[in-house]
Amino acid sequence: MPLPGTCKALAKGVARVEHMLTTTPLPSLDELLAGATDRTPLRPADGLSMAPMERLVIDGQRCVLKLVSPELDWVMRLSNDTVCRPALAWQLGLLDRVAGHVDALVLGVGRHPDGWGVLMRDATEEFLEEGAAPIAVERQAGFLRDMAGMHAATWGFEHVEGLAVPSDYYGLFSPDVLAKEAERGPLTGVPSFVAAGRTALAAAVPALAADVDVVTRDLGRLTRALAETPKALVHHDWKGGNLGTRADGRTVLVDWAFPGSSAPLADVAWYLACNCDRLLTSKEQVIADYRRELETAGIVTRGWFERQLDLALLGAFVIIGWSKGDPVELGWWVDRIGHVAAELAC
Repeated sequence: MPLPGTCKALAKGVARVEHMLTTTPLPSLDELLAGATDRTPLRPADGLSMAPMERLVIDGQRCVLKLVSPELDWVMRLSNDTVCRPALAWQLGLLDRVAGHVDALVLGVGRHPDGWGVLMRDATEEFLEEGAAPIAVERQAGFLRDMAGMHAATWGFEHVEGLAVPSDYYGLFSPDVLAKEAERGPLTGVPSFVAAGRTALAAAVPALAADVDVVTRDLGRLTRALAETPKALVHHDWKGGNLGTRADGRTVLVDWAFPGSSAPLADVAWYLACNCDRLLTSKEQVIADYRRELETAGIVTRGWFERQLDLALLGAFVIIGWSKGDPVELGWWVDRIGHVAAELAC
């Protein structure tokens, strides 16, 4: 029997990709950037991947170029991305498919000998303020509306080869992945903080840390449970640094490093985990607002929402729980995921 909410979405014909990759190869980066002027380096304060970026002008339009490759970008390496998922999402037409809800800003993608270049519209003035500035309630309402709208529009989305699978995302900082990265040399940036964070977590909440460690080392426990709940096209990185608001009210959503078929509440869980110091509402209010928007978009949430929420929150904690040093923040997560972590660890 289809899961609640699925039949309506299937009837709209939005359950799966309806076309394959274009047979036209990507242009070279030189072709993509023909006529570019005023090229200057760009280093966003909220950027974590270390991928080189620059501002430029093409035919009078202000643009931003991001150069990505496994060699340059630890996010690609740690998430098992060998095809450049942002480029694949663009080639598949997925970014156009969700454009009624979110603007990915992508104008084109080009190849260069060592990787890819993603060319985007420069929307600097549309992004949230960098750092830990609070997210205004009205802007958050727009984000949750468009998050739910994007999920509803792609309800039932099936996996496409090359896009992220849940284990790519939840295994980002798994011991095996970090050990492989350490073979390249000393860990730097975010990966270098994980071990100390996990040691502190184990000292603060030993029982939960032990259960989360079991799940982290055997991600199938989590991914199999999530697979029993509904799926949609999920972005997986709704953090403040990737978000903005267009003049027409639509959400700007960039950095499509992990697009794929997954639990829609994974986006909600990550929004809560990553933006915890920027929220002006309670986490419970975020969850309730998203659920209301999803139902407004035509998706029935009865019968699956609570289960998927528990699992998605645990998944977010698997990735970033080691960073939760604030006692109040950590306490919220312990209360919310302790039971499901213990269940899956058994």
